Order: sequence, then structure tokens, then C-alpha cells
Amino acid sequence: MTKMHLAAVGLIVLLLHWLAAAHVPVVLAGGAVVSVPLLALVAVAVVALAGALVAVAVYRTRAERAMLAAWRARATAVAR
Repeated sequence: MTKMHLAAVGLIVLLLHWLAAAHVPVVLAGGAVVSVPLLALVAVAVVALAGALVAVAVYRTRAERAMLAAWRARATAVAR
């Protein structure tokens, strides 16, 4: 590995250690303050973002298929 790769790996390890060790105070609806690991919050954010990206991809795929079906129907109607 080059020095740049080793530095990148070292920085990633430090970031993951910081995420695992850091805690964030979260205030619940009743006013209670709970300490939540930062890594858990990051994991929830990543899952939410991935879900949103999948939803957009599914929506676009369905829209493209509907548009293609409409185009084919119009082309078939014109050909008859």
C-alpha cells in the first residue's frame, strides 16, 4: 500500500472509532434526555437515505415503463 492508502485507512479507522465512541443527547417527547451513540444515528440516516434512493429509482422505472407502454400503444394505433 502506498502512504496515501495507509493515511486514508488510518483516517477511516479514526472516524469509525469517533462514531462508535461519541454519544449525542436526544430529548424525548416527555422531556427525558437520552444519550444515543452517534454510530446508531448515522446508521439510521444511511438506511433512510438508501430507502429514499430506492423509492426514487422504483418511481422512475415505473414512469419510464408507463411512458414506453403509452408510446407503443400510440404507435400500434397509428399503424392500424
